[in-house]
Amino acid sequence: MKEIEVITVTSSYLCIRLKLGKNKQIEIDIREDNGTYLWDYFGYFEGSAVFNLNESTFVVNPDHPNAKRKVLSKQLLKEANNAFYETLRQLKNHPSYRLKVMSMLDDEIRKIWDII
Repeated sequence: MKEIEVITVTSSYLCIRLKLGKNKQIEIDIREDNGTYLWDYFGYFEGSAVFNLNESTFVVNPDHPNAKRKVLSKQLLKEANNAFYETLRQLKNHPSYRLKVMSMLDDEIRKIWDII
């Protein structure tokens, strides 16, 4: 698995990307909104998909207006989930971003953070 790339860093926005191969990558965007950090999950698999986190599983959100791909095969969905978990694992161990991200965790992502 490749290493994560931290694309954008500001005091209120962090963008992390993991490339999986040609035309495949996932991205986690963390942004501050009125003191609360919002997490957005994107997958690019020959078209973009927007994900929600539901009970520690990343699922495609077909109703999101930015989603160009509404359905993923079981294999791509499994690959996306593994990639999101790997991204979080690498982020948790990253010497520069671990502490910064810990203060941005919400309850749902913290469940994953604690088990990886």
